[in-house]
Amino acid sequence: MININNIPTSSGVYFFKNNKKILYIGKAKNLKKRISSYFQKNHNDIKTSFLVKKIKQIDWIVTNNEFEALILENNLIKKHKPPFNIKLTDDKTYPYIKIDFSHEFPNIQITRNKKDDKSIYFGPYSTVLKLKEVVRFINKNFLIRKCSNKKFNNRNRPCLNYQIKICPAPCVNKIDQKEYRNRLKQVILFLKGKNEKLIKKLTDEMLKLSTSLQFEEAAKLRDLIESVKIISTNQVVETFSLFDKDIFYSEYMDDNLYFIVLKTKKGKVIASDFYSFKNFKTFSKNIFEDFILKYYSIKTTIPDKIILHKKINSELIKKFFKKKFNKTPELVISSNDNDDINLINLAKENLKQKIRILTEKERLPNKLKNFLKLKSIPNRIDAFDIATFRGKSSVGTRVVFVNGKPFKSLYRKYKIKTIGENFLDDFSMINEIVDRSAKEYIESDNYPDLILIDGGKGQLNSAIYALKQHGIENKINIIAIAKDKDEKIDKIYLPKRKNYLNISKNRDIILFFMKIRDEVHRFSVKYHHQKEHSKNFNSILKNINGIGDKKAKLLIKHFKNINKIKEATLPDLESLPFLNKKIAQNIYNFFNN
Repeated sequence: MININNIPTSSGVYFFKNNKKILYIGKAKNLKKRISSYFQKNHNDIKTSFLVKKIKQIDWIVTNNEFEALILENNLIKKHKPPFNIKLTDDKTYPYIKIDFSHEFPNIQITRNKKDDKSIYFGPYSTVLKLKEVVRFINKNFLIRKCSNKKFNNRNRPCLNYQIKICPAPCVNKIDQKEYRNRLKQVILFLKGKNEKLIKKLTDEMLKLSTSLQFEEAAKLRDLIESVKIISTNQVVETFSLFDKDIFYSEYMDDNLYFIVLKTKKGKVIASDFYSFKNFKTFSKNIFEDFILKYYSIKTTIPDKIILHKKINSELIKKFFKKKFNKTPELVISSNDNDDINLINLAKENLKQKIRILTEKERLPNKLKNFLKLKSIPNRIDAFDIATFRGKSSVGTRVVFVNGKPFKSLYRKYKIKTIGENFLDDFSMINEIVDRSAKEYIESDNYPDLILIDGGKGQLNSAIYALKQHGIENKINIIAIAKDKDEKIDKIYLPKRKNYLNISKNRDIILFFMKIRDEVHRFSVKYHHQKEHSKNFNSILKNINGIGDKKAKLLIKHFKNINKIKEATLPDLESLPFLNKKIAQNIYNFFNN
């Protein structure tokens, strides 16, 4: 029995432990009163009863006041990560846009590590998906190079992006540094949200070009202005306020906790952050207040005004802001202002839609089971594809999705062994790679719930035959998916069914299967290109005296590409343990004479 008589009445932080494991950390103005409330005879909250049964030990740390308790609680939660506290990611793991001006021609990078260097950072952004959309827009419309610094340094001729006019090819000096840096200045204005200033600047440049009869360049700027205007319109909801505001709204449904934060700047909604906590068991009576404090504990700036739809301990939060940011935003609860009411309603509607989308995704596995008449819910899906060019360098691949996400440690590459070079037999190749995977399933006793074959009825039957050879055809659901060239629809083929299933009316299923099919196709094509490159590399090297298959493979493994061997010095080659001086000299002479 836990003795609560010795607990002090001071403010502080308390720990609920299950033996040595910390279950929950909380703060209290009066430790004894707060902790005692958990051990009342009758609990209206089932979760509180659940927590009390698990508590084996209680510890506490006394503080001078409630505000100190708040700061200490936040630091301890970050350190111990108790399972029943709200956990928000620290801002160092949020994604940023980085422009590294130490490089002569900087590119636009996505990073999670903000450093004190010569780079300019924008963010943090709430999700990588939003960030990728922004970067795609910048690269396409401002014509900033997309390649990595490593690829940039190794290029001696323009890449395909230059040919299709989405890159100015600074790697081979097709654009001077001054002009390229001017484009980056435009990008910086765009990322700072100064679109009106950017549009004015671009318009002035366009008129100058037009006056000097450079109509083609002027037309490019005209298109860029239109693109900036469109993205500005699409990302903005306007009010009449001149203040920067954050609007908080929350819902607690079916043991799940959801929060949304709308962010406005100068009367325009510029972003939203969405958080969901699944199977959340909360034991704090001030969960909304706790979330707000933890949300801003990882932020570097605060708005002028914070709008809330329910009451909180505003004095405590004001103290927190004063201590951390040396200023206090206006806290508005259940505002009567029309603009604020509209923003709260907008936050509520956004949260409703986010929850709807999230729950639809969670229901998708069950929907797949019912639609495809599967034996079980497909939590793990293995997809197979082959890549070949007229039977040359044929390869097969397997990708694995677990709970809707790629599980790359289970990806596999297969060199086709049963079909000779220059022979094209899709059915036999599918049979081979499924057969080899089947052996792995049996050995590990780890089976997928569903196998997805990229192909039609013939490929499906070949895969089924491979499973039958191992006696596991009844352990795994299997289907094939193919796009009809004439009808332009996706067709699903099932075992023992003559006609295909048309999934064109099931948009969520289509998008999910497209995601998997695109990934397995990408993986197989990439592997095929690597194999072709290695094969060509190998054939070139074997023209050198003293180089056979073994040494060619070792050189490929060490240098990765032909250009690096060309650039290698004679001492570099002589230092390799598998080459003697004579063969090293032969290689050097071959590429340098």
